Amino acid sequence: MASMKLRVRGGKIVVATCYVPHNRMPVAERNTMFAEFGSFLHRQSRHRPLFVLVDVNARLHRRFPGEQRIIGNHVFGNPQAQSNAKSNRNLLVELCSSHRLVIVNTFFDEAP
Repeated sequence: MASMKLRVRGGKIVVATCYVPHNRMPVAERNTMFAEFGSFLHRQSRHRPLFVLVDVNARLHRRFPGEQRIIGNHVFGNPQAQSNAKSNRNLLVELCSSHRLVIVNTFFDEAP
């Protein structure tokens, strides 16, 4: 985990980053990592946006009902995929929900 604070007019912007273990790692280890990163994000003092650049080793596949605020229309993968409650995907959605984050690249259509 790391963060960088940039002083801008009107306050600070924070850029935070982290690497999360892949889905084959024990669920307890991944839960701990997401919890620690969530706590880390919460401790960042800022007055402006928080940008999170993170490799969460998650496949979104599709947007489920109730995820419209977090995940945009532009998700690729298997639209028939089921969601495993212990997957990094669900841990990511939970993190985004609790910190009012969005998965930005899913809100933009890939340019041809």
